[in-house]
Amino acid sequence: ITGVESTSCAWASDASILVYLGSYDPVQPGDTIGLQPDVLGRKGGEKFAGAMEVVAQAPSTPIVPVPVLSGEVRVSPCSGISIDSSLSYGSGARSFAYEWTVIGCGGAASPVACANGLDTTDNLSEAITEHNDLVSTTFALSGDVLFTGETYEIAVTLTNVFGESATSDVVSVFVDNETIPSVEIAGSTSKTAYTHSELSLQATGSVSTCDGTVISSALDYTWS
Repeated sequence: ITGVESTSCAWASDASILVYLGSYDPVQPGDTIGLQPDVLGRKGGEKFAGAMEVVAQAPSTPIVPVPVLSGEVRVSPCSGISIDSSLSYGSGARSFAYEWTVIGCGGAASPVACANGLDTTDNLSEAITEHNDLVSTTFALSGDVLFTGETYEIAVTLTNVFGESATSDVVSVFVDNETIPSVEIAGSTSKTAYTHSELSLQATGSVSTCDGTVISSALDYTWS
């Protein structure tokens, strides 16, 4: 198939053929796929001179996105906020469309800037809009658009190739007044485990200071 890589064909029977388009090919539901003339024919027989077109259909029961967010829930004023959605699944082997929302600064919903003012060239509204225009699994807000002592509630709505959408649980991040160690447990805020299986959690932490120095070897971890 012209313009589509990693495709393969296989005979399902003497009269029908299956075409596998590959997981990451740029074919979307509703796209027209054209078969060139003098290429397809009966198994072991003559090839047809005429071309053929088929329309790619979405599955009758499309998969639904499952958003999974991870990130620090308490950050230093100089470190900013970083929320990762790379563990989300249900994209249909294509990129998600992202719509991030942030509520902060005394409860003012985005994209309204905080009432006490932000830098007009680099404010919270512009940062959110910029991220929504990107195809990125990470949402980041630098410290210069945040206010200490505030809690920011962050969520994302993911839409997959089939037009199915789902919104994540809210991640609440508190911006502390002091420089504190950063720690993050990989994965979502809730996990399911069975009595016969082991529950394994992985945490990463670092001591980050405003001068850019990052130290991760001098931390003690206490689980509760």
